[in-house]
Amino acid sequence: MIGNIKIGKSFRGVLNYCLEDKLEYSEEQKLDMERKDGLTHLNRAEILEFNMCYGSRRELIEQFTDVRNLRPQLSKPVMHISLSFDPKDKTDEAKLRMISQDFAQKFGFDKHQYISILHKDTRHKHLHIIANRVGFAGERVSDSQNYKKVSAICRELELKYDLKPVLSPRLFLGEKDKHLPRQDQRQESLTQLIRENLLEAENYSDFKTRMENQHVRVIKGRGIAFQDDKKVYFKGSQLGYSLANMEKILEYPLQQRRDLNQRIALTHLQEVKRENWSDEQKQHNQVKEFLRNSSRWEFNHPNEERQVSITKDLKAQRVLNELCIPEFQKQMIGKLLQEMGPKNRQRHSLRHI
Repeated sequence: MIGNIKIGKSFRGVLNYCLEDKLEYSEEQKLDMERKDGLTHLNRAEILEFNMCYGSRRELIEQFTDVRNLRPQLSKPVMHISLSFDPKDKTDEAKLRMISQDFAQKFGFDKHQYISILHKDTRHKHLHIIANRVGFAGERVSDSQNYKKVSAICRELELKYDLKPVLSPRLFLGEKDKHLPRQDQRQESLTQLIRENLLEAENYSDFKTRMENQHVRVIKGRGIAFQDDKKVYFKGSQLGYSLANMEKILEYPLQQRRDLNQRIALTHLQEVKRENWSDEQKQHNQVKEFLRNSSRWEFNHPNEERQVSITKDLKAQRVLNELCIPEFQKQMIGKLLQEMGPKNRQRHSLRHI
């Protein structure tokens, strides 16, 4: 199942598109197309579900707009999700209705207005969900990290409803959609694997051996590419690691790269731990950090190594993201090497990054 999401301004536009037939064909042409391909082109749209709304297209537009006006400062209240299924997937209308309900619940708009529409004019079934981001109390559904959320929900629903899994959604995009910031779990896992091995490998040969031991084929030519155990192919630049960038990273001494990898891993564990804290634990830790910092700056013992919190010191997410940027790599790892010199090895810090 392939999911796509768009955030827009006009309920009228999206409802007209999803509920009307294609305007470029006459009724006679549609009937002729139906005889040739066996699909439904005349009255192609079927509403499978109304959630907290009802009626004709005009009535739906009015109802969505009335609720949308509860939050007039929100410029884009329309959420349009399309779900495309493999032709071999067994999906009757009841199953599609359940899929749309589960999707709404997992995304967080199940208590909002939405309708589910089935289009029957293509060989692969596809479902449109039009939702109002504004709720009846004026609350809104967040549009943060939409593509990542849709990808994760699609993977869950594939398992639950025995649908054909999609290894790389980008492979199925049209040319006009190639720019979309798709979040593919397979791609993210491979990127993380490359990062870890780059920071642990002694040289390129060692890096290649490590990757192949983890069932990832490394293809090196004028550039570099990777192919996982499911034969899904990724260019290195697509993952953020061109051949030139990787060679620059591997030029730095192994121990310094390993130290950085350990610190990143430690930071990640600390972040995961903090995310699981209750509100009371978070508040207690903030007070504890404040008192520790106040005491440190007040007494300033000359022999006491300053204990800067891992998250604040490393800025781990920034390090992870910017490690891929060529201009940043030399500056960042260069400072790391300078601070890891013999005199400063025990007081290593990335606070200047």
